[in-house]
Amino acid sequence: MSFEKSGFEQMYLEVKAACEEAETKIQMEGELARREIDAKKQQVGYCSNQML
Repeated sequence: MSFEKSGFEQMYLEVKAACEEAETKIQMEGELARREIDAKKQQVGYCSNQML
């Protein structure tokens, strides 16, 4: 019985690690998207100032 529990625990830890990795990747992608948006806003502001 302990072998089955050990296998279940191992599977749980693998799934948990995969979820944490995916969450980290999503957070990094979100941060990159925010930086890209900020850069675009600055570019638009610069272009607007050039037109005035």
